[in-house]
Amino acid sequence: MPWVDGVEHRFVEARGIRFHVAGAGEGPPLMFVHGFPQHWYAWRHLVPLLADRYRLVMPDLRGAGWSDAPYRGYGTRDRAADVLALMDALGLDRVGLIGHEWGAWAGFRACLDAPDRFTRFLALNIVHPWPPARHQVGGGLGEGSNGARTRPGGGGWVRADPEHVAVLVRGLSVATAWPCRNCSI
Repeated sequence: MPWVDGVEHRFVEARGIRFHVAGAGEGPPLMFVHGFPQHWYAWRHLVPLLADRYRLVMPDLRGAGWSDAPYRGYGTRDRAADVLALMDALGLDRVGLIGHEWGAWAGFRACLDAPDRFTRFLALNIVHPWPPARHQVGGGLGEGSNGARTRPGGGGWVRADPEHVAVLVRGLSVATAWPCRNCSI
């Protein structure tokens, strides 16, 4: 297992799965949920920056790192349920949540399913799932922000149109797309 100064490791049972959880620090809990194909080590550079102020909780999602890899259960709803079950297993009523890629999608779902469990949420490296209509390009999700991922040849269209990329970057900022009150890390 990769070594990072100040990080301790444990295994927790949740939803019938054995999850590996790396942790460091003291204070209000911040849970970091990695993307694919990563594990807790993706957050290693944040440990020395935040562990003096926060309790960092960095689980390996199912099938990643040192957690069990069951045959099923890799959808967004399952990952969100895993996050909530891990919080229960760790005795965490509320956490600040930071998710990257797959972890960000799971974070959005977990925040929708149990909003009172989260003090704040930061989604990294995803297009916002529900962009405001004024920021959509092409009139709808199929032709707008998700068009680059869902339409055949969409990726080339985005690369060929720098203005489209600029609209997405300007329009889908955290401040405009997911307003949050009292959010600070």
